[in-house]
Amino acid sequence: MILGDPGSGKTITLLQLAQYLIEQARGIASEPVPVVFHLGSWSARQPLEKWLVLEARSKYYVSGDLFEKWLREHRIILLLDGLDEVEPAEQSACVQSINAFVGSVGVPGIAICARRAEYHTLTTKLRVNAAIRLEALSTAQIGAILSSSEQPMRGLQQLLDAAPEMAEIAGSPLMLNLMRATSQDTLESGIQQTRSGSLADAVVARYVEARLAADGVEESHRQDVLTRLGWVARRIIEGGGNVFQVDALQPSQLSGITRAAYFLLTRIVVGLVLGLTEGIYLGLVSWAQASFGTALLRSVSVGLLFGLGAGLIDLFRQGRLAADGAGEQAQPQRKEASWPVSLALVLFLFALFAASNWALWHAWERAGFGIVWALVVGLRSRGGGIAHDIRIPDIRSWSWRSAGKGFMLGVAIATVVFVVPTAIGAFPAVTEEMSKYPASTSIIIAGSTALLYGLIGAVFMGWRANTIATQVRPNEGIRLFRRSMLRGGALLGAVTGGFLWLVVSGGMAQTTGAAMAALAGLVIGWVVGSYFAVVGALWYGGIDIINHYALRCILWLSGRTPLRLIRYLDSAVKIRLLRRIGGGYAFIHRALLEYFVARESAAKSK
Repeated sequence: MILGDPGSGKTITLLQLAQYLIEQARGIASEPVPVVFHLGSWSARQPLEKWLVLEARSKYYVSGDLFEKWLREHRIILLLDGLDEVEPAEQSACVQSINAFVGSVGVPGIAICARRAEYHTLTTKLRVNAAIRLEALSTAQIGAILSSSEQPMRGLQQLLDAAPEMAEIAGSPLMLNLMRATSQDTLESGIQQTRSGSLADAVVARYVEARLAADGVEESHRQDVLTRLGWVARRIIEGGGNVFQVDALQPSQLSGITRAAYFLLTRIVVGLVLGLTEGIYLGLVSWAQASFGTALLRSVSVGLLFGLGAGLIDLFRQGRLAADGAGEQAQPQRKEASWPVSLALVLFLFALFAASNWALWHAWERAGFGIVWALVVGLRSRGGGIAHDIRIPDIRSWSWRSAGKGFMLGVAIATVVFVVPTAIGAFPAVTEEMSKYPASTSIIIAGSTALLYGLIGAVFMGWRANTIATQVRPNEGIRLFRRSMLRGGALLGAVTGGFLWLVVSGGMAQTTGAAMAALAGLVIGWVVGSYFAVVGALWYGGIDIINHYALRCILWLSGRTPLRLIRYLDSAVKIRLLRRIGGGYAFIHRALLEYFVARESAAKSK
């Protein structure tokens, strides 16, 4: 245990321990590795092991399966910060969860930080074999620190000698460092008329002002900077942790008209992309029957209508979830009911697609497009609410078991939307065309269609998250999304295009010659493969990228964040208001986080 008062250096001590353990493990494969976690995001709904796996995945981009294996093999030393920042009613439960994990799984080492006063009020204690308590700095220690600085701070020493209440606050290493980073004139002018009970807040406020002045921020713009940092602080508090991650932004941070704008904008953009893709596809494969421009215009119109319908449905659904308290956090019972809800949404979107096509083309002859669109857009809503609309980024790997399930689902869908309707004459144009061929050819076409959809289903469900990302930088999730999008699109496009090339070239070889059949198969395979490559790219990260940048745009237009958010956060790191933790950002101390949250709350109450 590492115990101490606020600002006594608990986190710094923990990080120094981590640095020592890293150096000790460097180059020795058998040595366990320290990993720092912040307990502020722990919830009593999760056992500690499950929470650790989820945190490693979201904060460090490590595969859940891999990290769980490391825990079970005792490869991880747990460094847990912020026990006192767990919800007060759940702190004893958190201690029990830590004790249960250590007792059942075991660890090669563990260290936990907590504020001394809060820890001593707990009825359940941690089962550790040692504890240290960090004491306040003595007057002699403070004097030694100030005199040993590169430029001895005699002015600050004189201020502390003249104000005993200030000397008492300076016993906190945090407060002393903030004072050292603030000019004496700025510090003195800010505290002369401040009541002693608010001196700590005054020191923090003067430190922030001094850092903004050092960065050259004009006084007229400082309020905007403070407001935006307050928004970041509020997001950290609401997230239950101490780190702000740009790629973890979710539309749950929106409300009212901005939330409606997000749902409509994101779904319409996806519908537009699908419409453009289908229009280009239809324009190429039906060049003789309809002009390219007509096919493109019709498909874009249908796509926009489809996206608008999807946006309105999701907006209504999220409003209902929020009304019964399940909108911000997906509850277990909601997850159990997600498949029926998703199925109903898919069927509704498919019906909307068919209705919108009725006057434009033979609706049922485009059922295949409709079911693909409805599955891509509708199934995205499964397993969570508005707090999970943008999925956690992953690099993906292949699962044969899931691919088998996807293959069976794809064959079933093709049978329902193509094979059976064709057999009963629901597609007049298709029936007329297929009557020109022997019955065996019709069977081959039906079987090939079912097999094609089976392969598509196998790719959609077979490629899953199961590997580790080696780099952790701000906005790393978006980079992973792009990589996943490219891989998913290339895989699905290659599978569908290659399959159709084989089928078409093999089927036409006897009537047109091998060379001409191979060329025709290549053209058709390329056109169809390109269509499904776009669909795959959307499914494997493309939709998440659209959602993320739409959310960033709405936050910028509403004045909550700057346009170049990461550059803005990096500048706050440069002036020592924030610090980088992996791919995220945290305030240099909890005291600054609480200061900005208090500022934002005060501004809202006015």
